[in-house]
Amino acid sequence: MAEWRIRAKLIKHIDPGNDRVSSTTELDLHFRADVHERRRQPDTNPLFSGTAASISKASTGHLASAGGSYTSPTSGLTTTWLLNNGNPIPYSNLRGTLNIEQDGTVTLFAGARVPDGITVMRVDRDGRILPPFTSEGSTAAQPGGVQSRLRFTDFVIEAGAGTTGGEAGVFEWKPEPATWPPTGDYPR
Repeated sequence: MAEWRIRAKLIKHIDPGNDRVSSTTELDLHFRADVHERRRQPDTNPLFSGTAASISKASTGHLASAGGSYTSPTSGLTTTWLLNNGNPIPYSNLRGTLNIEQDGTVTLFAGARVPDGITVMRVDRDGRILPPFTSEGSTAAQPGGVQSRLRFTDFVIEAGAGTTGGEAGVFEWKPEPATWPPTGDYPR
């Protein structure tokens, strides 16, 4: 079984269209998958037929930062987002999948949430402070995931980037080599 530790970042623009108001999630996603070639019949060449994996329990993630302020030009309402307690908050519901197609196309999905991770404060145009409330710090890759490639020569998952689901933002990661890749020293 090959394994990868993909260090990904999800940057979510809390107010779509306003990239000054955002939260950043840092993820360390741990996947294991069998990427060995297999023979479908005796005396044929071995082929890779694709594989899929869910994140392992060794995966971690946290809401690293959140903040920003925005004043609506129409209502005059100023909304400010702050990370609760100012410290990174671990995620309680981390999920993810890795799919590798026969041609090496990699699709990675990850999502996480922190209940009440962000405090939202609002002030109206007359300076009245409205009651603050907490918001769930949640984010995910776009539905269906973000695509990259697996290089079969060295089993590196290439860097990937795509949009987050349901709001503006980006999901990205750097190239990641496999630990325990297939050695090719014996046919299967």
